[in-house]
Amino acid sequence: MSASRESTPVIVPGGHPGALARLVDVVVDPRAAFRGIAEQPSWLAAFIAVVVARFVSLFVFYHPDTTPVKLAIGIAFQVAMVMPMILASATLLWVSGRAWDVRFPWPTAFSVATHVLVAYTIVTIAVASVAGAMLPASVAVDLREPPFTNLAQLADVVHSPRWARVLAEADVRSAYALVLTAVGIRAAQPMVGRARIIGVVVSCFAARVLAVLLAVANR
Repeated sequence: MSASRESTPVIVPGGHPGALARLVDVVVDPRAAFRGIAEQPSWLAAFIAVVVARFVSLFVFYHPDTTPVKLAIGIAFQVAMVMPMILASATLLWVSGRAWDVRFPWPTAFSVATHVLVAYTIVTIAVASVAGAMLPASVAVDLREPPFTNLAQLADVVHSPRWARVLAEADVRSAYALVLTAVGIRAAQPMVGRARIIGVVVSCFAARVLAVLLAVANR
């Protein structure tokens, strides 16, 4: 059987790290985190971390008025936003893996996508916080697309919306997420060649750019 075929991940001695340790490792020591994911592809703690981080960051940056009902609606909204995002990312990763004959189980793809989103969210909040501290108080920092992260400012959004969206995808956070995804694939299939892992990651990025261009064209 080919080493790239779907198989049981290699178990690293020493047991599985706890959910909190894995969340820390996904930023501090990604290889250790994704080795744990390959062995035991859990995702619930990472999903909760993403929802909580996104929800709390809205209050930190925008200071909205709150009531218990608004809090409940806000949490439900974040769940409704995050879950489809992870499902789409995991599906794209899983399909791209098969296209490049890099096979790993669906739960692994879902767990990798969830943990990558954790790191992406943390980096986004960190960059937005730094930008908010550096820029004048009169400048509003967009938490979804903080400044200094992409090249969209080089294009005219009004006259060249497609080009602006392509440049927006040239984002340091996206590059970071792609690197983490590659680490996750390597952990799931350590015997696969580097070229095929790069092929999977590039395919995921190309599909994302194509989806963005189609969305802009249909407006």
